[in-house]
Amino acid sequence: MEKNSWESSASLNLDLSKMEPIGEKDPKARLLGTIRINDVPFHAEALQIKLDEEEVQQAAAPEMYDYFNEIYAAVGAEGPLYTIEHDGREYAIFIYPYCT
Repeated sequence: MEKNSWESSASLNLDLSKMEPIGEKDPKARLLGTIRINDVPFHAEALQIKLDEEEVQQAAAPEMYDYFNEIYAAVGAEGPLYTIEHDGREYAIFIYPYCT
């Protein structure tokens, strides 16, 4: 993968096995954890992703379709998201700040 000029040289390894399963019908379809960046806490959320019949990413859990689409739009995504494989599932990772 080519590095962009805005990318930091730091790397973060997120251990999905330590995140809390919080999905409604399938707990492992949505995982939640916390990471610290410069000692500031951030939510780390993993949403299980699948491809629909047109090969477009969507949430694997039907009850998360709208939520995934809202986050996808909020981050300004214009194509497929990179995913992380864990326990045979593909997850899109979203990191966002806690409120003060």
